[in-house]
Amino acid sequence: ALNVPIIIDDHVIGAISMASHSRFLSIDNEQINTIERFVNQIAILIKNSKLYDTLKKEQEFSKRLLESSPISILLIDNEGKIIYVNPAHEKIFDAKKEDLIGEIYPEIKNIKDAGIDHLFERALDGESSFLDDLKYQSLFSGKKLVINLIFTPIFNKHNQVETVLLLQYDNTERY
Repeated sequence: ALNVPIIIDDHVIGAISMASHSRFLSIDNEQINTIERFVNQIAILIKNSKLYDTLKKEQEFSKRLLESSPISILLIDNEGKIIYVNPAHEKIFDAKKEDLIGEIYPEIKNIKDAGIDHLFERALDGESSFLDDLKYQSLFSGKKLVINLIFTPIFNKHNQVETVLLLQYDNTERY
């Protein structure tokens, strides 16, 4: 019988066994090497499958976190394009994400009128910015709001701003 362990990160997680009950198993070194390479490929597939499952779970959790937040969340790429709008933003501003995704944030009329486009630019420069109690009128519904804003840069692995996270909290009830 030939037993070849399946090893992932220095841990044996199983084995491939080969045996014959009818005759002697004659396997030469070249065949053993081929079998070991094959088993190593199986180990890689198993590890990648586990990594994929972990990644999917993390992505699903992140999505649930963004989708269930009571705070408006926008993600804006480093070109200024809105790439994500959460349901809280739609509710707070009476807006549809379809109307916002793809828009250039600093060029939106209400953003310019409110004078907050420079906060986005600061985030692109790598600085977080905060603004409390901004009086704002929704472009979509005319609804008047008082909002708190936080612009936070999100850096890539090269320490360059890849995305800006914009959190907006409806503070209207306090006024």
